[in-house]
Amino acid sequence: MRSQKYPSYEERFGRFSRSVEKWLVGLVILLLLSLTFTQILLHFDTVRAWLVEVERLEGVAS
Repeated sequence: MRSQKYPSYEERFGRFSRSVEKWLVGLVILLLLSLTFTQILLHFDTVRAWLVEVERLEGVAS
């Protein structure tokens, strides 16, 4: 019979998956916040003209 000295595979996998899940949730939250922030910035004409090339070229015939 195996000694209980070492944690089982399920316990180790559970700890690992919880830590990965925390990182992924944090990453998703960070990406959603950055998306929201950039969308708010695009509402300002000066920022939009600086970031979006189409804004500068709009109405210009080539």
